[in-house]
Amino acid sequence: MDILNRLRFFYLAYLSYPASDRFLYRLAFRHPPSSILEIGLGGAVRAQRLLEIIRQRVPGDPVFYTGIDLFETTPPQFGKRIPLKEVYRTLRQTGAQIRLYPGDPWTVLSQRANYLGPVDLLLVSSQVDSKSMAKAWFYIPRMLRPDSQVFVEHRSGQKCFFRKINPASLQAWADSRKMSKAA
Repeated sequence: MDILNRLRFFYLAYLSYPASDRFLYRLAFRHPPSSILEIGLGGAVRAQRLLEIIRQRVPGDPVFYTGIDLFETTPPQFGKRIPLKEVYRTLRQTGAQIRLYPGDPWTVLSQRANYLGPVDLLLVSSQVDSKSMAKAWFYIPRMLRPDSQVFVEHRSGQKCFFRKINPASLQAWADSRKMSKAA
């Protein structure tokens, strides 16, 4: 890495806003994932920065990024609505292979879960509809590897943080959902 890239990484990993994303940037630098699934992109700034770090860290390796978001139909309380085409153009500049799916998590994953995996890094935004995400968790375990990392963003007032979820506990939760549906 040249000096400008090092300075850029230092800024992203230790000084950038929002502070909750800094942990993800350091993680992507230490263990660059080859495939990412992000549910709830917001302005796609975090996605662009993650892909930038990964591409600098492993420039020759292919990186696959999949994003699920409401895009133009995002409710106003979640901020600015960004068109899918604009997000695609922005993320495509990183050199990663980009797939974007409009819709809520449950609808998209119920149709595409078998085609999206396996993923190394799964990120779930706090701005995702909780009812839709509760149904979507059923499809998540089939997209994960044993060493996949899953992080869910939580908001507490003005503060945000990411909580790591163990893939094995996700599988147990999905299995319990199957049993409750059968009963």
